[in-house]
Amino acid sequence: MLLLAANDHRETIEKDIVQDSIDLVEWELKMRRLHDPIDAENKIALMESKIKRQLEANGMMTERKIVIIFRFFFKSTSRIFLISLSISPIKK
Repeated sequence: MLLLAANDHRETIEKDIVQDSIDLVEWELKMRRLHDPIDAENKIALMESKIKRQLEANGMMTERKIVIIFRFFFKSTSRIFLISLSISPIKK
């Protein structure tokens, strides 16, 4: 809070500075959860975990949108198949 107040050249900490501090801390927590390293035993488990994180962060998505987001994570030719295998347990 003190740094935000100093950055705005304020001598006192007011309600808006407190709210900005809370918003910043909540955003940081969300980013840490989203980008926390994943321990997975295989690529399918890794993909499932990444899909679940994206769904938690962004809400419901179509299967097409999930494929578009995750096709860049794996460069193998079977990446669409891997994504489809990862989505099927999540659908249930």
